[in-house]
Amino acid sequence: MSATDVIMIPIIIFVLCVVGVIAVVMSTSINTAMANTPVVNSSQAAMVAFGGMDKTVSRIDMLVMGVFGGLTIALLITSWFIAGIPIFMFIYFCIVVIGVLFSAALANAWETMMSTNVLYTTLPYFPIANNIMFHLPLYTAIIGFIGLVVMFAKPRFDSDKGNSNGYD
Repeated sequence: MSATDVIMIPIIIFVLCVVGVIAVVMSTSINTAMANTPVVNSSQAAMVAFGGMDKTVSRIDMLVMGVFGGLTIALLITSWFIAGIPIFMFIYFCIVVIGVLFSAALANAWETMMSTNVLYTTLPYFPIANNIMFHLPLYTAIIGFIGLVVMFAKPRFDSDKGNSNGYD
């Protein structure tokens, strides 16, 4: 599973960022509409409640960072527990290359999406997510390489022979 996780991590992060941008756009339009409605803006409690939406949406950036870090740690843990057979190192490397190419396409899609006028205004809400998305191929390559090293460079434990170096 560890090799396919290198492809799944960029997809999950991209979807989470897109959902976050949609949430910010919806929150901003709802706040603007409610602030322009005389019945709502006359109530101080309502304006405080709608103002709290900005605090919630600003935390989506931290959510993206936390999910990215958690998925990276999960990849390293699964890489450690999966038996690494050296002959499959080439296949793992090919999957990492496919993941990097796919994440480059996702980073380009993010850049194209965020260059529109409506979505460009949401960039101040996402400094960390924007950095992750713009440099997604680099992060994917680093994560894939570290996963490769963890999976195939760990010591092999032979429980019946008592040695831990893997040599007889």
